[in-house]
This record gives sequence, structure tokens and C-alpha cells, in this order.
Amino acid sequence: MRRTSRIPWVVAALAVGISLAACSRRPAPAPAMPVSSAVPETGTVLDLSDRNQQVVITVPGDVLTVPLIGAADGRMQWSFRSPISGGYLTMKAHTVTTEDARISSGEQLSEWTFKVEQAATFPLRFEYHNPASKLAPVKVFSVLVVADRTEAQLAAVLADIEKLQATGGTAVIGGFARAGVEQVRYLLKDEAGATVASGVIPVPDADAGFRHFEKTVWFALPRTPNGALVLTPSVGDSSDTPQPMTVPAVFRTDLMTVQVFFGSEKLDPEATCTKAFPVARYLPKSASVGKAALGALLAGPTAAERNERYFTSLPANVQLKTLEISNGLARADFTPSLERGVGGSCRVAAIRAQLTETLKQFPAVREVILSIDGRTEDILQP
Repeated sequence: MRRTSRIPWVVAALAVGISLAACSRRPAPAPAMPVSSAVPETGTVLDLSDRNQQVVITVPGDVLTVPLIGAADGRMQWSFRSPISGGYLTMKAHTVTTEDARISSGEQLSEWTFKVEQAATFPLRFEYHNPASKLAPVKVFSVLVVADRTEAQLAAVLADIEKLQATGGTAVIGGFARAGVEQVRYLLKDEAGATVASGVIPVPDADAGFRHFEKTVWFALPRTPNGALVLTPSVGDSSDTPQPMTVPAVFRTDLMTVQVFFGSEKLDPEATCTKAFPVARYLPKSASVGKAALGALLAGPTAAERNERYFTSLPANVQLKTLEISNGLARADFTPSLERGVGGSCRVAAIRAQLTETLKQFPAVREVILSIDGRTEDILQP
């Protein structure tokens, strides 16, 4: 972690205590507003670029910089997610550039600068995602900022979120555990106290400090929209009574389940090109379920699915123009991006398989015709 001396600030600030929306694809720097002087700056600047999934000990008045690198193709972006209330931070600046010594050609640097305003413990979280999609982010940058206690005063287990957002039947449970904690027991329950999910999460070994733990859990949709997550550390043969940590949970129950189909290096090691395999998506309920499923397919696999060796053969920036389903026939029309840069019979066959299988999951579809700007002939040629 780099500490630099006090630097003259030439940019303005925007208070994080007010509602902050996700940044646009090419957001401009923060508008000029007076920086809060309630807490004087200490002169310490902490660069968090190498602190992902770590606990950051700081004090009010310190300045935090978060530089994050993404692709410059306009499809994906980094967005600030939390904290969006509480007045913990003041945003001093947010810049986006493709011209910086820290990035390579084709990359984009999004950089945020904050001043710590309060003695508190809170998560600082950013997500790398497709703003046109409602799917889970591709990557997450998250640190737990501790500005009210020393490391020795912290509990054995800390949550890395202020509130657990459980979408459909899945949730990502994570946090930080002190060195010596071997595993963390989790209990997710609904408002009536009924168990929604429970189990244990192993914690990586550490000689000192804190280590991040995380697990994706699946469960049946609960009966109530709210609940709680309880995390309890387990420390070997220690006779000390572990102190659990509880955070509120919100369950989204207004969702439908669809399948999207991707290629898989694990399930199809011989790369037969025509095979596609289903993964689940939980989407807002819609009468246009076919369009919703194709939209989820075009957004691509999640980071967790890519780790499981799923992949998509579809090009970037493809958009569905129209979808008509009648008498068992689905006609799906796409933008020209569907065949841009596509070559080789294997990839063409894989694209057709992904689109066709995603639509054929619905009983009303027996046959699929693909088109580009209305053309059905001479498209997706090897």
C-alpha cells in the first residue's frame, strides 16, 4: 500500500452521503463543489489498488484512491456501489481516461478519490458490469474500511456488506476473518426465523491480519422478503465463546427462472462446436420471457461461470432487435454485430447452438430462424 505526502487538490468534491448513481459509460469528472472541511485532511493518501478483499485501517481525514482498470470497448464499466449513505466519505474526484501510464492499449482507467469523514467501519465496493444488463457483475473490488478501531480491537469475523441482497435462490456470502479462525458458520434465515440456508465456509490460513472468505449458496425462495445473515467464527479448540455478527438480508421473490446456454470446456472437452449447456438466470418477471432470456444470454457468463470454464461464442455488443413467436416458430432478428469478426465453421455453429437452445427451452418454440437486419440468407457464414 502506497502512502504519499499531502498533494494540492485541484478537483472538487461530491458528498457520498447523498444518493450516488452508477457512473455513465464515459462519465465526466465530478462537478465542482466545495470539499467538506468538517474533518481536516491528515496528509496521508492510501492507494487501494492492491488491497482488494482486504481490511484497510485508516482514520478520519485520510484520503483513499481507488484506480480500477477495465476494457475501453464501451461494453463494460466500473461503477461505485457502496457506501451510498451515512456520510462516511466525501468524493473528491472521479476520472475516466484511456491515456495513463498505468494502462495498456485498449484499456480504460476509472479512478475515484475519497476523504474519510467518520470514525466508522463500512464496506467500500465497486462492480465491473454491463450497465445494460441486470445480471451479476463480472468482477468486484471490495475492501472493508475501518476508521473507528485498531486492528486489535476488531471482532474475529466481519461482514463485507452492509446488507445482503439475495437475488432469486442465490446469494454470495462473504466477509473477513482474523488469523486463527479456521472456518465461519453461516445461517441465513427469513423474517419468521425459519432457516433459508446454513453451512460452513473455510477460511484461508494466515499468520496475522485478516483473510477474505466467500461462498455462493443456493436455496429455495423464502416466504418473507426480509431476513438476516448470522456469521459465527470457529477457532480450533479455543474455549472462548465466539461472537457472531448479524447483518440484515433482503430476498427478491419477484423473479422468474430461465436458462441460458453457453459452451463449456469442462463439459465438452472435445470442442464439438454444436453443444451448448444451460445455466440458470433469475430475472424480473416479464411477459416477454423469450426476449429476457436472449438478453441474459447476450450479456455473457458471470465471473463464477467463467471460472467453471463456461464461455460464449457470441461477439460483443450484439443486440436483439425483434423476437416473434408464432405456431412453434421463433424468428429472432439481431444487429449486424452478430456476425462481425466471426469466422470459422466451429464458431458459427456454436453461436447458432447457443441462440437456438436458449429459445427452444420454451414449449412454444419448436424451430428457430435467425436473421440480421431482416436478412436470413448468407448470414453467419464460416
